[in-house]
Amino acid sequence: MAGKAGDLVIWHSRLPHGSSPNTSDSPRVAQYISMMPARDDDEDLREQRITGWRERLTGLGQNRTDKEHQHGKTAELSSLGRKLLGLDRWEVDDQQQADIREMSDLERQMLGVSGTDN
Repeated sequence: MAGKAGDLVIWHSRLPHGSSPNTSDSPRVAQYISMMPARDDDEDLREQRITGWRERLTGLGQNRTDKEHQHGKTAELSSLGRKLLGLDRWEVDDQQQADIREMSDLERQMLGVSGTDN
């Protein structure tokens, strides 16, 4: 997949991917962002995510304060952001719950859902 300057490319991390050598005279700038919805079946991880957001801790498992902690304020979250973080639970209707039960364990793990939640 070819991209132009300024393009945003999003893919699942398990998709094989790579980049060709940079043949220009300019540096290649990339930002890697990863996200996964909070899992309903891992309360400890959910609490760690919420604490990290509230206290503006650094990521990558370091959980320490840094420049971001000294300046600014805790981000305000939209309703989707609150669900992705784990502050609010996802509401799942009966049909969606039936669909989740039909998923493989891998599909449920990738989506961060349990097959037995109501």
